[in-house]
Amino acid sequence: MPISSRDLVRRCLECKPTDRQPIVMHFGPYAARLQQLSYQKVATDATLLANSLQSAQRLFGCDGLIILADLTMEAEACGCRVEWRDDRPVVISHPLEGDAPDDIAVAGIGTFGRLAVAVEAARRLEAVIGKDVALLPAVTGPVTLAGHLRGPAFLAELQEESESALRALDLASQVTVHVAKQYLQMGIHLLVVFDPLLGRLDQKPFACAASNLRTLWNVADFFDARILLQTEISDSSGIEGLVGLGAAGLLLEGGAPLDEVTVLAGKRGQSVGAALPAALISGEVDELEQTVAAWRGSGTSPYAYVALCDIPRSAPPENVHAAARLLTAKEE
Repeated sequence: MPISSRDLVRRCLECKPTDRQPIVMHFGPYAARLQQLSYQKVATDATLLANSLQSAQRLFGCDGLIILADLTMEAEACGCRVEWRDDRPVVISHPLEGDAPDDIAVAGIGTFGRLAVAVEAARRLEAVIGKDVALLPAVTGPVTLAGHLRGPAFLAELQEESESALRALDLASQVTVHVAKQYLQMGIHLLVVFDPLLGRLDQKPFACAASNLRTLWNVADFFDARILLQTEISDSSGIEGLVGLGAAGLLLEGGAPLDEVTVLAGKRGQSVGAALPAALISGEVDELEQTVAAWRGSGTSPYAYVALCDIPRSAPPENVHAAARLLTAKEE
């Protein structure tokens, strides 16, 4: 009897054998485009968001559905002002910048703005398709969130271990845990922690961030949940540190050597995923099969999952269909 997509993704994150690589997709603005709606309209309405994501999942048949990896949602809920430019949200103010009071009311964060919309949409999706499809709500990681809260100077300040930067990181970590618990308490047991800035840190600030992530890992363990950590890394220098964080799965973007990551993660019983470059689905369909075949042969592990995370709004649906079909096909 075949297992469900939800169980397939879970088994993958537990490094258990599967008959194929599961595919995880993040539609976000692309799901809005399929409904001929603006992303701003969809991201601010729980009904539209849940319906558009469910329709996209049904249309393309992915195993895992990432629920709104939008790095500005938690920032907005914490008091950052957001401006919409070309139907994309951009953070334009930082409540902990400069000499601003270094405090944020963490309790109730999930009831504000678009974050509240995403939480409610996740609740509805869990009730409707959660038994069959792996739902992975995205939570902004503490380093990236702290950068929004503190402002452009945050990374340099963290390098110097300034009190203000460490306080911003601590507050951001509290927010990340609080939001994660909201999803876990509704019965969702898979999460994506999306933290692009984490993979760019030098050794000293990375150690500070790692200590702040341990609370989140402990909370996930309490709920028997699995966390997929998504970040960006340009070379192999930070791989050991990222693997050592202990997330159930890693999804690295930016050119990390996948074979090296796979070896190190495999020793720790961690699953490694790879993000299919979004540009691959913007070309001609007849070129996609050869490209994906070469990409799949570049070093993915037997337990790896594949992800399509930033689908260009201009991508033809037939290209996304082709990518999903090729990525879920069994390798011969």
